Amino acid sequence: MNTETIEKIYKTFEKSIEILKEELDVDFLDAFIETGDNLISGQIHVEDGKPSEAIIGELKKNI
Repeated sequence: MNTETIEKIYKTFEKSIEILKEELDVDFLDAFIETGDNLISGQIHVEDGKPSEAIIGELKKNI
């Protein structure tokens, strides 16, 4: 894997973390874990209506 590919993956992961951090009002580590779970499962986990449908669409577009 070349450096550009790794950088692109990192930026995608980082953007998803920031989106979830803000939307779920959690710290970096919790958003990191949630992002990893979402990537592994291939689905965006929704609990108590969060993240919203708009954010789910943004996360799916980002990934």
